Amino acid sequence: MFKVNKLLNNVKYDLRKLSTQNLSVPEITVTRRITQEDLNSFSSLCGDSNIIHSEDIPEEERYVHGAFLNSLISGIMGSKIPGPGSIVVSQKFKFPRKCRINQDIELNVKLIDNRKIMKTVYHIKQANNIVFQGEASLIRLSSLSKNQQ
Repeated sequence: MFKVNKLLNNVKYDLRKLSTQNLSVPEITVTRRITQEDLNSFSSLCGDSNIIHSEDIPEEERYVHGAFLNSLISGIMGSKIPGPGSIVVSQKFKFPRKCRINQDIELNVKLIDNRKIMKTVYHIKQANNIVFQGEASLIRLSSLSKNQQ
């Protein structure tokens, strides 16, 4: 069975605020390492049995699922920035490079517009190369009380 808490092991958070043209921009950076066990769990959950994610090929030829990378970003947006109660209504992203297992990745999410429709930009880097990047528009559920957000 897929266990989310296993996927969050060894995650480091760096929550900070940057100033850009008199606008305080919330930003978070998370560092983690994706293992073969993570790929196996994700493959089992989503049904993607593509050989490029499996132990049937040499480790240096294996790729991390693009959907897995997107889910890590989604987890940050739903729990940290913008946070609980936020729902993605649109997303645009690309994969400029392959992401490999057993190497650190750095996930970064910035909230660039905090209006009724919030906007974020994000990327994932591996060895200082962007392997995933995109932007999302989100709304916040108005039914959540302040202490649930």
